[in-house]
Amino acid sequence: MRTQSRQDVFTLADLDDWPESTLIELHEGSIVVNPQPITRHQLAVHRAMEWLVQAGIDRGHVLHAIGIAFDNEPGDGFIPDVVVIGGPLDPDLLWQPPSAVRIVVEVLSPSTRRRDLGHKRDVYLSAGLTVALIDPVDGIVEVAGPDAWIADTPY
Repeated sequence: MRTQSRQDVFTLADLDDWPESTLIELHEGSIVVNPQPITRHQLAVHRAMEWLVQAGIDRGHVLHAIGIAFDNEPGDGFIPDVVVIGGPLDPDLLWQPPSAVRIVVEVLSPSTRRRDLGHKRDVYLSAGLTVALIDPVDGIVEVAGPDAWIADTPY
């Protein structure tokens, strides 16, 4: 993971011109470029999507890598591994409001683990979202938030 910073704080508008396939996020005003996930991570993402469907969530509401913009200062814009839609999405927006999302899933990676367990988790919960954190090595799932009942469905 590479973080670029300068004296000024970046905003989501600064990310608009980056290629769509670039895995970039905004963390407290700093641009973070995430590496391509390894295969173990991608397998865990697929398994998480199936887990949510098995828990009774409509398959059409379970999506991969939707950007979410947060209005806190300095700004944050995250792209969770999996999201469950909770409201209308604007298909023309790169960054959706938190009100469009109900559940976020982050699969922990060595390069993103600290942020996923710390700042990102806190921002998600402050926005009223349910957060599922999955460790793909040991299969441990931590769920917090209004839809924490999904933790009762075996991962």
